[in-house]
Amino acid sequence: MNKGQIRTMVREFLNEPVAAFWTDATLDTWINQAIRKVSIQIKNTSRYHFTTRATFPTVAGQEYYQLPANLKDLKLISKITTDQTEIPLAVAHWPNPFVWTEDPLPTSTSTNPTDVPAGCWIVGQSIRLLPIPTSAVTIRLYYEARLVDLVNDT
Repeated sequence: MNKGQIRTMVREFLNEPVAAFWTDATLDTWINQAIRKVSIQIKNTSRYHFTTRATFPTVAGQEYYQLPANLKDLKLISKITTDQTEIPLAVAHWPNPFVWTEDPLPTSTSTNPTDVPAGCWIVGQSIRLLPIPTSAVTIRLYYEARLVDLVNDT
């Protein structure tokens, strides 16, 4: 269902088939507010209901990767092994990620392919994988996406 169809339904409930008292802009504002309120109620019932995922491959020698633009709350980061098993990565928390990262700090490229990557730092809108991958590894992010207002009628 799109915003135009929702607005038409609202007009049916208001018994106003064409814009007379309620403008389209006013109804659009109320529709977007209602979506946020319903989303909060659903999230209060099931906090993982809106969890989505994104998968991306790493590049050998690259340690920083952009997080999805619609990311609101990061839930879990895992690497996917060749047998499709997901292994969660340790996330080092800011403002001092060194406390949460095992010694020695694995900033250099690791020679053991089974431990790449073993953890990560969240740095602004990026993720830093530690140690730096030496080959392509699949990383999966589980996160709650940011709600956006409905803009187009279609």
